[in-house]
Amino acid sequence: MEKPTIFFSHSSKDRDAILPIKEKLMKITSGVIQIFMSSDGQSIPFGNNWVHKIEEGLNNAKIMFVFVTPTSIESGWIYFEAGFAYSKGIDVIPVGVGVDIGSIKPPLSLLQGFNITSGESLNNFVTVINKNFDLNFETMFNEKDFQILDTTIEKKEPIPQFNDIFTSADYIVSANKNHPENYGGRAEIQTAFDAMQDYLKENDYKISIDRRFNHTIYSVLVNGLRIIQIPASSKPRTDGSDDLKINMSMFSFEDSFELFKSLIIASGIKNCSYLRFLPNAPYGYVTSKETLSAIAYKNPDLLLPDSEHMGTYHFCNTDVAFTIYDKSFDGKNPQYVLSVGFSPENTTAKQMVDCIENLINIGVITKNITTA
Repeated sequence: MEKPTIFFSHSSKDRDAILPIKEKLMKITSGVIQIFMSSDGQSIPFGNNWVHKIEEGLNNAKIMFVFVTPTSIESGWIYFEAGFAYSKGIDVIPVGVGVDIGSIKPPLSLLQGFNITSGESLNNFVTVINKNFDLNFETMFNEKDFQILDTTIEKKEPIPQFNDIFTSADYIVSANKNHPENYGGRAEIQTAFDAMQDYLKENDYKISIDRRFNHTIYSVLVNGLRIIQIPASSKPRTDGSDDLKINMSMFSFEDSFELFKSLIIASGIKNCSYLRFLPNAPYGYVTSKETLSAIAYKNPDLLLPDSEHMGTYHFCNTDVAFTIYDKSFDGKNPQYVLSVGFSPENTTAKQMVDCIENLINIGVITKNITTA
């Protein structure tokens, strides 16, 4: 009679943290069950076909515990193994270690699992085994077992919220009626501003209105956005151009960004979709072009340098690009901004969030930065 088989799906980098769990379970169950763990040196003997043995382990398994850790969550491998197991009718159970399984992506988030946060929570392994195989093993995990796991597993800082990293984001576009060729054929500012207001009215947005400078500067406040029309005549030192500026709060970025995209599309403004993110101390940006180039070189699957614009980088497989520059331009009191360009038709708020989180993970956005 074959032993009941359990499959541990995990990142090889988490081997040292997870192996003690396997060993303790083997002790608790007195060898009645078999646990397949690809990196333990036993489930796949040296010299055997690695892929074949994993497939064999999956074919024999009745339960798969998927260890979701800060390391494994970045790999597609656990999703592949879990998907294969689920398709074969295996009971797939996500296990959060240093990661809350309630925060992970589907399909794993749709499955019932548990987080390991204490010695008692480790006993969920025994409970699942007893229930699935009609056994009655004693729960023997304790706080010492949890401490071993907790000190061994690789940890990562949680991604901060947008309103922690940035004070705000802004957008500004200019157009000169006398020299439209200098502005890429963009829409005339008054027309663009009127189109945005029409969009808000047609879609029943609740707005607030403000008029300044003899009613020539006109602004609209809606859903975390302030839209400001600035005619050339209202500027103390005019260059003959009308401006349209949008300030965005970071409090509810995804909702505000989706509305921002819709307004840009409705306005008819072409070839000028971007947001400039202003850092919120103690966060800052890597500003050295040499350092940014080195970071991009180390992350070729994420960043692609723009061949024609030094310091601009494209996120692979997206319509998003970024550059970092000093908006003060005088160098005396530098104000570095992260300017992120995107396609309003093709870029989702989630893609923007993912791109920003990637910049944090690779060190372009960092905390307590002291040098460029």
